[in-house]
Amino acid sequence: MPDSNLVAHAIVLGAVSGMRSLLGLALLAWLGGPDLGWLSNFWVRVVLGLAAAAEIVNDKLPKTPSRLIPPALIGRLVLGGTCGGLVMWRGQATVWIGIGLGALSAAGGAVVGSKVRAFLGRKTGLPDPVFGALEDVVAIGLGVWAAM
Repeated sequence: MPDSNLVAHAIVLGAVSGMRSLLGLALLAWLGGPDLGWLSNFWVRVVLGLAAAAEIVNDKLPKTPSRLIPPALIGRLVLGGTCGGLVMWRGQATVWIGIGLGALSAAGGAVVGSKVRAFLGRKTGLPDPVFGALEDVVAIGLGVWAAM
């Protein structure tokens, strides 16, 4: 069984990918250290960082589709699994465990993030982008911890 710290990092990065699909991978590229192969390339980091930032902005737009529709959810599962696998690979543990944990927690992060955001919007009457920004703060905070 892999180190519990690696497992926690894989699960959290997966959940972050469920909330913001590209954020986990972008944070892992920037903060994960030089031993992540192609993710350590400067231009890969720049592209992932810009894509994650664009997703954060796009998430607040009224015409953005739900993260729970099949294409969006599948992408989050793949990216969450990728992050989990990379965490395990970096820690020289079983990659498949990280892929599974990352994908499962991405599903959880997507569903819980969406449902909590909608619930808070209904209960407070505040506009959705307020809770989207709060979700960004949570995702970034957790992702920074898990990527390091």
